[in-house]
Amino acid sequence: GNGKYRLFLDHSPVDKEGVVFGLNAWYFKVLNSAAFLADEASDQEFAGKCRKRSKEIRKLVNCLFWNPKEQCFADCRNDGGLSHSITQVTNILALYSEIASPVRSRLLLKKFFDSRGKELFRPELMENPYFKYYTLKVLFSLGKPDWAVSLIKEYWGKMLELGATTWWEVFDGLSTPEHSSLCHAWSGAPGIFLATEILGVTPEKPGFAEISFRPNLAGMAWISGTIPTPLGDIEVNCRSGRGKPEHTINLPEKIKVRQEV
Repeated sequence: GNGKYRLFLDHSPVDKEGVVFGLNAWYFKVLNSAAFLADEASDQEFAGKCRKRSKEIRKLVNCLFWNPKEQCFADCRNDGGLSHSITQVTNILALYSEIASPVRSRLLLKKFFDSRGKELFRPELMENPYFKYYTLKVLFSLGKPDWAVSLIKEYWGKMLELGATTWWEVFDGLSTPEHSSLCHAWSGAPGIFLATEILGVTPEKPGFAEISFRPNLAGMAWISGTIPTPLGDIEVNCRSGRGKPEHTINLPEKIKVRQEV
């Protein structure tokens, strides 16, 4: 964090002096991704090296950065000990990278979210729109789609209340930002997850030649949306019914559906 190059994790305040948790969490995830790609390329030797190193990193990170008193990970280690800085960015990265054990993952969810999925950290200490992509990804991955939808409604909904017509680069959840972009692509996470996790349409082949279809009401009474593709629009409607939700999907003939539930 104090070297020649700038380490970016998010615009929100994260202690990055010394040995940084976030950088090591990304390193861990990259190693596992590289192992997957090596498997796909039939390079078992390189895949094995990556997995061996990721296992070592996971053990070290869990040993060096865990704060037993706070029951979460510290931002970094500096001056020979743990930083006093505890942020949501660091601990969401622990969940996103899967470097945290299942037991610690449950502890982190309990510390950073209430029983309804509301974020517990003060707005000025929370992550910004860019990093909330990872927060949403974590919530959907851990089977908390209702929490994710609540976060979208509360956080991005507040932007709309303040007059946003495009997504802002930074946002503290309270007021219109100054001296930053008011139209920033990295803040568009809801568009991704509403399409893939709620409407349930995920491309499985290039150009949407084949899709999977798994709609999820996430506690809502109904959902409806249109997803543009190179082959034409996909229209999805779903509403709660007696027992299993009722859904319809209209799509171009050239698009194949791999799985429908």
